[in-house]
Amino acid sequence: MKETILDIVDDEENIIGKATFTEAHEKNLLHRTSAILVFNNDDCNEFLVDQRSKKVRLPGMYGLPGGHVDSGENPLEAVKREFAEEVLDLKELPEELDEKLDFEFILKTKKDWDDDLEIIYLYKVIYKGEVKPSSESERLFYKSLSSVFDDIEANNPKYLGTLKGLLKLYREHELNKNKCC
Repeated sequence: MKETILDIVDDEENIIGKATFTEAHEKNLLHRTSAILVFNNDDCNEFLVDQRSKKVRLPGMYGLPGGHVDSGENPLEAVKREFAEEVLDLKELPEELDEKLDFEFILKTKKDWDDDLEIIYLYKVIYKGEVKPSSESERLFYKSLSSVFDDIEANNPKYLGTLKGLLKLYREHELNKNKCC
């Protein structure tokens, strides 16, 4: 299987090169990723947690659906591709579903936790349909924001740093809009 090629970027996101997934991580090269808060209701109080498969990096850990922005892709395209792959176990998002879902951009941040050097785009979407984990997931399940914040406060080691960092930023973002947890 051919390894994914990523755009390597500078702090202003100008593309300065290309690298494989492995090379980008081994050499700690700045690249773009995407993550999705998938809520199962309009209240946005329960979101989809992805327990990583034993076959991938960081097995068994809890994260968000999402992944790398491939070379030539924009973050929204990556979010839609990752949603199809990781939430529906499909190669691409069906057109009729793409037209119904509203992937809302929440924030962009340069990751300052864990060891990976990434610019992460966080989106949210409300999806009330059936979920089907891909081979990259052990399971997908919904969990309340408040219970995850409680787990994080208790230093539960199952949560990836990316999930913890993005949820903290999401909470700050929503508090600034006066409508969150």
